[in-house]
Amino acid sequence: MVKQAKKYEGPKPLLDFSGPEPWFKPKQFWKHWAAYYPVSWQGWTVTCMIFIPLIIIWILIVTRTSSIILCIIRFLPFFLIALILYDNTTLKRGTYPSWWKGKRKSKSKL
Repeated sequence: MVKQAKKYEGPKPLLDFSGPEPWFKPKQFWKHWAAYYPVSWQGWTVTCMIFIPLIIIWILIVTRTSSIILCIIRFLPFFLIALILYDNTTLKRGTYPSWWKGKRKSKSKL
């Protein structure tokens, strides 16, 4: 009996999205609103990688701008991009909220 050698698949990425454990869990606000919070070291790493640069950018903008309105206007694009990235990551690696069960489209089994 001849054993077949395993095929080399290359190095695994640092942030692997294929694991079974969730990185984030949802917390319900009001009736349908939810916010995700990190529950694993991967979730905390992603959270720090997104929010620490935002804090640094905010400090740099505030120290170079005289008006608070201009600070907010200049910071808003960075904040929106970070929010979209964070929301996308939490939805991919977080548990799906149980109170949203009817809203997710199920895959058809044909």
